Amino acid sequence: MAGSLRISGTGAPLGTVVYLAFDGVLGPSKTTTKAGEYNVDFWTGGETCANRVGAAISVVVNGQSFASGHTIGDGAYLIPVLIDVP
Repeated sequence: MAGSLRISGTGAPLGTVVYLAFDGVLGPSKTTTKAGEYNVDFWTGGETCANRVGAAISVVVNGQSFASGHTIGDGAYLIPVLIDVP
């Protein structure tokens, strides 16, 4: 998952921590390495894992969750999500 990340209307600074969540359960995270952009890789887990096929994917920044509109296994290979944290 990758995209543009703005906080209070400006590009998020380097070192901003971005998490992915699957059905609300926090998963992998990565700090930003380029201002205003993020990317976090993830893999599909088994039926008992939070990152199982069908789980809703969201992006979590500064404790706020933003729905991606995608689920694991919905056919999207690159999921760009633009996040604007107030």
